[in-house]
Amino acid sequence: MKHYIIDGNNLFHKIKKFEKLVKSENQNVREKLSFMIENYFAEKNVLTTIYFDGFENLPIKLNKVKIIYSENDSADNKIRSHIDSAKNKRNLVVISSDVKDIIRYAEKNGCTIIASEQFAKSLNNYSNRNVNDEKENSGISVSEIKKMFDV
Repeated sequence: MKHYIIDGNNLFHKIKKFEKLVKSENQNVREKLSFMIENYFAEKNVLTTIYFDGFENLPIKLNKVKIIYSENDSADNKIRSHIDSAKNKRNLVVISSDVKDIIRYAEKNGCTIIASEQFAKSLNNYSNRNVNDEKENSGISVSEIKKMFDV
């Protein structure tokens, strides 16, 4: 089974809608990114782990996606350890754009690589398609729903 290893901090810096939030609302960005990833992989038969630098603030409750915080280490080191401990490294799909550390290491170990920029586009396309599907199916726009729930 494929196992997606995601460099979370690297990825959220590649998503345009998070640009303004990244500096001041790290927890909010982590949550939004985690939910986007969980929705993206919801119907796929894969394992998914997101690595974030630093410490957990508030728990993010997900069903299929695992989150690991680097705490006093770096997410890069945690990802390398994950690669080292994998029984079948060819089943690992590493999502990062950290060429110096993660990508080179993953390539040397036979992992599949997806650039964060490329995956960010896939996430955005998937999210936009789902928003449009919801609009068509409900007859109520997303903005109207947000108003109803005071969001």
